Amino acid sequence: MHLIHAGLIGPPQRRLPEDAAPALLALATPREGVEHVVAHQERPGEAVIGLYVRAADAEQARARALAFLLPATRAAGPLSGWLLVHVLSPRLPGRNGP
Repeated sequence: MHLIHAGLIGPPQRRLPEDAAPALLALATPREGVEHVVAHQERPGEAVIGLYVRAADAEQARARALAFLLPATRAAGPLSGWLLVHVLSPRLPGRNGP
């Protein structure tokens, strides 16, 4: 299981939908390996989606997260109007570095 952070930007005053995390999780299929989704937004126009993804390694988890999130940013998706700017696996102390 790997934690993935996906950064999004949108119009300056844009807020994520209140149901962004459950709406995304509802789209997940077993093939994608997405187990849990959280949405964080500290400022309008900027957001982070956290995903726990089942995968053999971090590279595969990032690829799965990207393939899962891109359709969600399209016109009919729960993240419509948002631009996906990065998909990262954060460094966790004691797990993959200091």
